[in-house]
Amino acid sequence: MQILKLRKGDRLAKRGEKVSNWYVIQTGQVVQCCRVEELLLKENFVIGMLEEDFFWCDYIAKSEVSVIVLPRQDAGGLKKLLAEMPAFRGMFLSSTLMHKHRELMLYSSLVKNTRSYYDTLQSCYESYQTLCDELSLEELKFPEFSNLTPIQLVHRAEGWEVNQSNSLMRGMITEYLHVVEKDEDLVVGCIMETGRSLKRICQGIDEMDAYLYDQKDILLCERGMDMFGLFFDLSVRAAKSGADITKIRNILDELCDWIKNLNIYDESLVARRMSEYRNFDYEHPDIDANMDVLPQDFFTYVLTFADYEPADIREKKAIFDSYAGMEGMDRDKELVKLKRSIINTFYDVYEKCFFKAAETGNLPAAISMFLNFGVLDQDQLNDELMNELFAATRRLSRFNTDHVFTMFEWLMKIYNGERMPSKNEFDLDYDGWLKEKKKNGEMDDAVIAKMRRSSRQRVIFEIRNLFESGQRITYGKITTFVPMLRAVDMINTPSKMAVTAEKINDAVNEIRAIDFSLLYRQVLFEDNEHGVKSEMIQVEVMPDMILMPNCGTKAAMWQETSGVRRDSPARFIFPIFTIADLPDMMLANMGRYRWEICRRIQGVHWNDIREKSLTSEYSDYIQFYKKNRDLSQEAKEKLKMSLTRAKNSYREVFVMDYVNWIKYESAGGFRLNKVSRDILIKYCPFAKNIRNYLKSNPMFGNTFAKFEADQTKEHTHFKAVNDKLEKAGGTVTKALKENLIYYEM
Repeated sequence: MQILKLRKGDRLAKRGEKVSNWYVIQTGQVVQCCRVEELLLKENFVIGMLEEDFFWCDYIAKSEVSVIVLPRQDAGGLKKLLAEMPAFRGMFLSSTLMHKHRELMLYSSLVKNTRSYYDTLQSCYESYQTLCDELSLEELKFPEFSNLTPIQLVHRAEGWEVNQSNSLMRGMITEYLHVVEKDEDLVVGCIMETGRSLKRICQGIDEMDAYLYDQKDILLCERGMDMFGLFFDLSVRAAKSGADITKIRNILDELCDWIKNLNIYDESLVARRMSEYRNFDYEHPDIDANMDVLPQDFFTYVLTFADYEPADIREKKAIFDSYAGMEGMDRDKELVKLKRSIINTFYDVYEKCFFKAAETGNLPAAISMFLNFGVLDQDQLNDELMNELFAATRRLSRFNTDHVFTMFEWLMKIYNGERMPSKNEFDLDYDGWLKEKKKNGEMDDAVIAKMRRSSRQRVIFEIRNLFESGQRITYGKITTFVPMLRAVDMINTPSKMAVTAEKINDAVNEIRAIDFSLLYRQVLFEDNEHGVKSEMIQVEVMPDMILMPNCGTKAAMWQETSGVRRDSPARFIFPIFTIADLPDMMLANMGRYRWEICRRIQGVHWNDIREKSLTSEYSDYIQFYKKNRDLSQEAKEKLKMSLTRAKNSYREVFVMDYVNWIKYESAGGFRLNKVSRDILIKYCPFAKNIRNYLKSNPMFGNTFAKFEADQTKEHTHFKAVNDKLEKAGGTVTKALKENLIYYEM
């Protein structure tokens, strides 16, 4: 066994050099030098063991170093080595897991950096264009910006890999090593498997390194035609025109810090360009003291806006600080008490801030950040998240459309009377709740009349019901729930986790493209004057999607209609940030909507098989499946297991089948039994292009033929209705035209 001595600064191995030996650090420290990062390796770390054919990095001695040199081994040689030297088992395993963890942390850091690089430059250029427009100054042409593209990683680390590594390093490593090192095959398997996955991770790191180096001139380069130069030039021209250049200088200061922290530029270049900016002789205008910037003490700022007294703010802050110090002690009685206080405080502050913003029209960016994203305590987040979320308040249009709303915008709809409050947990809407209060003698007619007219009371009802319950539901983890946004839940960047209106619409449209009748309702059309009486036409009603100000993992179909009218929108709730798969969340909840809208339309007959409907036929199928001769024994066993998983909820069994129907059966992958498939064909038919693709299959063909015959019959009927109406001088409305299109789908 050879011992190699190195002096400070000596290179132990070079990037791209063939791995012929492994090096076990006995004493001293070695720096692992990647192109944009450096990692410090200490005693017992094994260099080269996981790098297969070639070294991925340079390895430089940070001090005097002593290493054990071992010939490179394959799996068989490694097993033999560990059998001869069992003391190496724990060392090799520990080094393997630590190496992977460090590379995963580097990978995660670079993912953030590369994404941040693209997002920040995009944001900067938008800011530049906006500032030029605001200051009436000409934009300089910047063709280099067209070269900026988001990174497209080929080699990726999965989230579960990061989570697994984090879990090991947080305290499970000793137990894991104790179990695995007992068996040579386990040790060898762990090392070889880790080496394979680490190769992919390091290839991803290389891709991100290359991306930053390829794109770095867009931010800063020798010739000055870069993003930094654009803002420097703008600041000079704006100062000469007598304009306030505070915004521009703030951006320049942030760019200076960012450029230094990226650590991808030559130090002399950075020093020169920064010096040109810092030493420029500006004629400084007065700085606007009311400029809307991110407050340093966010918590105090929000509670001050909500008109809390200073002493009360200090008391509340102490509670939040105490909670932060006890997180993880979920069963501790004191922590439960603190959480209850924090939850009550959050909703009280939210209510006060909302009404002040609504009544005064004053909505500072920081308050918008609280009302839309749930940010309250800056100590629960980090500076990067705070800055990104603050910046996101300037792009709130991404979260709001005609049918997608942030919580603040939704409450404003309630406040302005554009939407009525949602149902409470007892399935009572606002009017029904008032009637219940009168029935119980809690309110008289005068009070109820006043409550009906009160914008404030409608909002309070919505906050106490939809908002408070919705926050808990969409968060998804009951034991750790608190309503404020926290870094522990934000495991990715806000831009990646954001549930934007575009993502919502894409997820809905993906389902609508398959289940074309999903959002259609039958409503009555009459035009007696022109001879049209009582025609039930199909009208598509898009649901309202309300984004809870949290980072969660669940969504819910809150109510299938907004009121007594059959054609009022359904209401769904989603977290505004999520790590879950949004299309999957949407699909499951659209299944629940399918069930509940049928129940609503059928009323008391929803499970009466004499009244044919989706819910009645499905309930009958599940209730009597054991006697159903159309089901094989295997299908019966599978349904029994589904019932157990669904806790005997017929609706949830249907949801499971609906997910399979949309995801797999629509593509020709058969997952359902004959009975459930026949019901879904009948009540959740596929769009025409999918039917055409599947109709050659005998499982679908006959049923599709009947369905299409019925569609043709209805189309002929409504074409005649429209023609009759038009000839009589009536108007063929948009709804009638769309109804005709429905029967062509």
